[in-house]
Amino acid sequence: MLKRLKRKEVKVMNEHVDELTKKMESLKEGALPLKEKAISLKQTLEAERAKQNRLGYQKLHERLNYVLSYFQDYDQNILDAKTLINDLKEGNQTDDDITDIIANFDEYILELIDIKVELSDIEDELNVLSKKKPANSSVLEFKEFGDMIGDAFKKAFSKDDSSNPNSKTSKLLKILPFLAEEEKAKIVEEILSDSEYFQDVKLAVILPFLNQEACDKIFMHEVKKESKNLQTLVPFVSEELLGELVDQYIEGKIDMNMDILYPFLKMEDIKKLFFYELKQEN
Repeated sequence: MLKRLKRKEVKVMNEHVDELTKKMESLKEGALPLKEKAISLKQTLEAERAKQNRLGYQKLHERLNYVLSYFQDYDQNILDAKTLINDLKEGNQTDDDITDIIANFDEYILELIDIKVELSDIEDELNVLSKKKPANSSVLEFKEFGDMIGDAFKKAFSKDDSSNPNSKTSKLLKILPFLAEEEKAKIVEEILSDSEYFQDVKLAVILPFLNQEACDKIFMHEVKKESKNLQTLVPFVSEELLGELVDQYIEGKIDMNMDILYPFLKMEDIKKLFFYELKQEN
């Protein structure tokens, strides 16, 4: 009996070691191209600073250094994990220690997604800074002007303002809480058939009153229409549908901004999407 228990303990330990080894490889695979991108951005930043030193460059430099510190931590964590595996095999550590480390590596892999977004933001800001006119220039670039008035323009000329009591959205909001499921289903049908009446209605305001199936159908309809308002609808979509979207995106069946899905995906879908996009970039 004791031998059986011992064999079972060894089997469980070996499974944990294999799992940790795979997570270590995933972290290395995901971190390496991001680290290379961070180093490349830092080199570009230094070259731009040499031409013209701006306050914005210093802030980007600090952000890049902060990102690079993560990779130093990852390297150390991988070394520590290797040491732990060796100690386990020699009987110097308990199996309980490795389960905590495995959970930590899941967190590290999730951090890579934030690092990827941060590096993209830094790259965009660096591009803007390097193309920006000197401070003494009296010419206001068209893009800068557009950025200044963009939000105000959108608010002023919004087709359907839900704060307006006479708007279509406001009228729907007044009656939706009192409608039966059959009546809501008719509204969904109208939306899916691109009814002219519902063209200007803000769907994000309506979805909280609909069942999950209806929310999923409307979201997929908007995906096929390549709607620009998908980000406002994602919180109402089921995890199952989001997982299907990840698979369809990887298979090349749809083309959309997948970054908006990350906060709402299951862990396995996050990893699947992240590593796919990482390989595409390389």
